Amino acid sequence: MAEPEGLGLSLDDIIARQQQKQQGGGYGKQRRGRQDGQQQQQQEWRGRNQRGGSGARGGGGGGGVRQGDQWGRPQQQQQQQQQHYNLRQQPQQQRQVEDPTAYRRQQSCWQEDDGSVIFRFRQTKLVTIDPAGNITLDAGGHYNGVTLASLNDALNLIGIRVTCPGGDVRNDDWSVSDGRTLTRFEDGVVLPAKGPMAAGRGRQLLQAFNNPHHAQQAAAVAASNAAATAAGILPFTGFVPPGIPASRPLPVGGRGGGRGGGARGGGGGNGGSGPSVFSRLGGKVGQQQDRFAPY
Repeated sequence: MAEPEGLGLSLDDIIARQQQKQQGGGYGKQRRGRQDGQQQQQQEWRGRNQRGGSGARGGGGGGGVRQGDQWGRPQQQQQQQQQHYNLRQQPQQQRQVEDPTAYRRQQSCWQEDDGSVIFRFRQTKLVTIDPAGNITLDAGGHYNGVTLASLNDALNLIGIRVTCPGGDVRNDDWSVSDGRTLTRFEDGVVLPAKGPMAAGRGRQLLQAFNNPHHAQQAAAVAASNAAATAAGILPFTGFVPPGIPASRPLPVGGRGGGRGGGARGGGGGNGGSGPSVFSRLGGKVGQQQDRFAPY
């Protein structure tokens, strides 16, 4: 059986050993305390560097700036990515300006073998003029603003215009006028030729359409003819400048039912009052009776 530790030691030896143990433990505590203090100082120094090196001098301040740059680069990349995303999300309308006359690229005009002149928009033959000068109009059932504009692009070149007095191009009636007479527009409506001069309307439309300045030329010719008619030099042929209102919009027959009802069925009446465009162009007073007669 082993002897207990310290059994053979004297009292002085035991006291000396205990003092050594106490001194050794104190040294360990002091060393651990110094390590804790150093770690705390290092943490404080790192915190100052991350905040941009405030309070540090010399190399410490420089280290803070470098650390700030490293943290700032990802933020700049995020801002650039956000700006790129915003550009991609912009609507197409803001990047491209729509051309209001783009529909005219789908217009065409040519002469058939029999001498008839055709004006077509998309797949619809809107205007057909035979060699005698009779005009057939057909919207193909497409009653809208683009069809109305295309009709006027062709008919204005020969002094005729189509209007919608009611304002609603899809539901209200359309009217056709040359400044003297007024008739209701319907698919297949025929505007008969009046006089031998009307036989040249098809050729006039074809030449004017193929001329890049056809709108200005047609307006000048129509204005000249209107002035000559007013002076009594030329007989009235129905040509008026495209920019001049053909006539004051007045009701033609019943309009209660609109395009879908019976408003298109009745004939034109002689009712209504107001100055006649024909009188402004120098026509005879007796010819005012034909103001609302159909073509």
